[in-house]
Amino acid sequence: MRERVINVVTSLPFLVVGMHTRRARQTPEGKRFGSCLVAVGASATAYHAASGQLRCALRKLDYWTIALASTQMARALFPPASARLRVLNAASWALTPFQPTAVSTVNFGIAEVAFAREAIADKALMRDFRKHALIGGFGLGCFMLEDLAIARGHSFVHSLWHLHSCYAVASANALMERRERARLVEPSPELSNGAQYAAA
Repeated sequence: MRERVINVVTSLPFLVVGMHTRRARQTPEGKRFGSCLVAVGASATAYHAASGQLRCALRKLDYWTIALASTQMARALFPPASARLRVLNAASWALTPFQPTAVSTVNFGIAEVAFAREAIADKALMRDFRKHALIGGFGLGCFMLEDLAIARGHSFVHSLWHLHSCYAVASANALMERRERARLVEPSPELSNGAQYAAA
């Protein structure tokens, strides 16, 4: 019971980050990403609070909402201006019910590469990226080692993954802000090259 309560409580920050992202983002794609994060928080909270058969169904919903959030994140960073990006977006939506983890991995991977590439060219963004990468890497480690940790009696590891992944997602707003500024105010060849890289 204690583990369930902790997991419910640590799911709630996704709701806060999602609502903040909706307010902060200026593009429709960015605002939809915020809405998806709210859905991630709601589904995770419901899953950890549920029991029985409902819990199994909500587990699938939890994976699906994460995959859809990753798809919308990629779309917010790289609006589907090319055929390859449109195909990637369509494939992500189509595969989510069957391979949500793979969809999340591909889309978040694209976002990480974009964040790293642009951070190299921008010292201010590099500070955000370093924090993002450090916290996100720790969260990924918690996720990958969760079963081993639980077997050794460390049942709180999943809640640590919640907190670290939530911070990592929230810190990606720095990249989204830069992308939005470039799209809405001052488009630059550098950002175009980043989009072409993702499309490739």
